[in-house]
Amino acid sequence: MLGKQAWNLTVKPYTLVSHILKAKYFPRGDFISAQLGSNPSSVWCAKPVLEYGCRWRVGVGSSISVWQDLWILNDNLFLFRTRVKRVLEGIKVRDFLIPGTNEWDVEMIHEIFEEVDVGDILKLPADLQGQEDKLIWSYDTRGLYPVKTGYQVYTNHVLYVDQQFDVLPWTRVWKLDISLKPSSLQTVNGCLSLLLQFKEARKSGYTSFHETSNSGTMHWTRPAVDVFKINLDAAIDLSSSTVGFEWVLRDHEGVAMAGVTMQVASKWEARLTEAW
Repeated sequence: MLGKQAWNLTVKPYTLVSHILKAKYFPRGDFISAQLGSNPSSVWCAKPVLEYGCRWRVGVGSSISVWQDLWILNDNLFLFRTRVKRVLEGIKVRDFLIPGTNEWDVEMIHEIFEEVDVGDILKLPADLQGQEDKLIWSYDTRGLYPVKTGYQVYTNHVLYVDQQFDVLPWTRVWKLDISLKPSSLQTVNGCLSLLLQFKEARKSGYTSFHETSNSGTMHWTRPAVDVFKINLDAAIDLSSSTVGFEWVLRDHEGVAMAGVTMQVASKWEARLTEAW
């Protein structure tokens, strides 16, 4: 029944009830495009049903957004296969009608849409002798909203999607049989280790996070005054038989004076590369 009320708000905006609810809940738009407010009406619960089951019947095309509204007939939930073109985001269906006629601009449609969508568009009657665009219910031959089909849409589509998103995040993810899944205790211990490393790094200013002790930190030691220190590292890419290495020269205050990175073709081991 909430769906029926929502339907009446959408297709009968001229009624007194529609005017009152519009003034309170969506004064700057319509029911379908309105955003959820801080104090929503109970009718709002039926909005997903209308979003799923309603589509536009093309008349003059001035009220229908080509990319945002549902208006074609196909087996893809009334959605286009063609990707949205940003430069054409604001166009209306009327822009694809030849002015002064009730015919589609076939050449323009072929330029913008994929062939599978072109067929779906061209089979729709255009303009309908100047009639206005009309929102209809897709699951009724008359285009009207019966409570029975509204309930079927809710249970078969809207409720199913909601349940999938509600169940998935925690109960199913944490039960997955995945190797290397850390326990809560391991996670906490890892966080504590990172916190200790962060505190030590803030104190010294020069810290490497290679594990050499239980704390997992290794400090850069300063050379004597007027003495420079070189630190280097090397890595091997076995798939391409290349070796990359780098070194940095720093003074007793830790200021970098020079540095080099190189890549050479070689099959040396890492220790030999660093020695070279």
